[in-house]
Amino acid sequence: MTLSNRFQHTVDSSVLKNRKISYYTRFLDDSGEEKLAYIIQAIMTHHNQSELIELVYTACKEFVMNSTKAAIKRIVFDELKMNNEGIAPDEVEMMKSFKASIIGRNFTYFREKMKERRIQTKISFDANKERLIARVSNNFALLPIEEIRIREKFQLAKEFDNLPQFFLQHSDETEGAGLGITLVGILMSQYGIDRRLLTIYSEPNTGYTIARLELPFIKTYLSKRQVFEETLQRENLTREDLRRRWSLEKA
Repeated sequence: MTLSNRFQHTVDSSVLKNRKISYYTRFLDDSGEEKLAYIIQAIMTHHNQSELIELVYTACKEFVMNSTKAAIKRIVFDELKMNNEGIAPDEVEMMKSFKASIIGRNFTYFREKMKERRIQTKISFDANKERLIARVSNNFALLPIEEIRIREKFQLAKEFDNLPQFFLQHSDETEGAGLGITLVGILMSQYGIDRRLLTIYSEPNTGYTIARLELPFIKTYLSKRQVFEETLQRENLTREDLRRRWSLEKA
């Protein structure tokens, strides 16, 4: 598939002016992947960061896939609850139903359901000469079990310094086991990037789930995490108070 001249011109113009670029989707088909790749390549090439194109693309694609899977899971779980007259089934039963639905239904069904519920994923890029902030957000909050699993994946990534080492120990698990976030964390480490610059969280004032990747382009750049820690010490605040303040400032 070839991208339209209009799309390319819009992206190129926005990159040159350091404008924020946003792209909405429910599922990354071939056209969506091509658009995502073009946006990332244009941004990173403009800022002389071509070596990071693979990392940014891998991370964003993984985040969108996770978002789509989470949306489908919620649709299946809600249907299962309705079938059981509003009584929530246990997690094992829900996961069995989820897997059976994925196998037995055409994705068009879930795409229409997402459209009905106005579920969508937003991919945004905010870049300047100092850094890139890539965000993938969906309009529903994380479930408690999802938060636990995300923490487990981040923890797993800390145990490995490189991808070959990881694949040697987990080669039988990498397909379909949801280990993409772990792989992104390891890939960041291989590029010498602080893994803590990758965060996944639910935003208090919107209820949205955000996957956020922050990449410094210069050595003197202070990440949001560093600014947060410095503000904590300077103003003697609790983490909860500062998070609440920042959340209100965004609202």
